[in-house]
Amino acid sequence: MTTTVHILTYGCAVSHYEEYIKIGESTAIKCLKAFCNAIVAVHAEEYMRPPNEVDIAWLFEEGEHKRFQIKWAITQGPVRYWEKDGLRLIMKTCIILHNMIIEDEH
Repeated sequence: MTTTVHILTYGCAVSHYEEYIKIGESTAIKCLKAFCNAIVAVHAEEYMRPPNEVDIAWLFEEGEHKRFQIKWAITQGPVRYWEKDGLRLIMKTCIILHNMIIEDEH
């Protein structure tokens, strides 16, 4: 879990965690995918919905200020070169977690 949250939040290369947390790269990737699959399977229905006009306006504003990129550094790091299905899963997870955080803050 520590590795998965660090990868999602800080966007470091997965190989970075081999020395930092003493976990192999393949194990870190498996953990990341398992975590993302679980978050999407359990929470997608509640936190992933088609955006309405207010959501779209807010997303444009967020995009202008680059707050979403900052919050989830993984979208800027080396994983952006992963296969499309893996990136799609990671982005869905980030969106769900982001929506959870926004709901909690309100």
